[in-house]
Amino acid sequence: MTTRWPLLVSLVCLAPVAIVGQQPSAQPALSNQQKEGRRIFQQKCAVCHLPILPSDGSVDPYAPRLRKSRVEGNEESMRRIIADGTGFKMPGWKYALREDQIDAVVSYLKTIETPSRTLSVQPSEF
Repeated sequence: MTTRWPLLVSLVCLAPVAIVGQQPSAQPALSNQQKEGRRIFQQKCAVCHLPILPSDGSVDPYAPRLRKSRVEGNEESMRRIIADGTGFKMPGWKYALREDQIDAVVSYLKTIETPSRTLSVQPSEF
């Protein structure tokens, strides 16, 4: 009877881990291209497209928050805007970013369902 306790304790402790491991994650894993796009977005775009400080949501960033619904179906337009800018507010990045890097940013933006309230950086990415 006493040899069953360690087995019972192990099962009780490991069951939640097994259940959580089987649940799909809220966000699918990013491809290498999308990770590169996220890195570029965080370095060059987030300063205008995301609020820098946490807020209650009442403070909007300088430029529109970008997300999947704004990008899907408008990929070419987004590439052109990133490359050439919009005139007064947004600079063009065609001299600072290669075409594949602009494609990576567009690919990353298509993964954002709801824009983040602030910039968050994953420590493992640096």
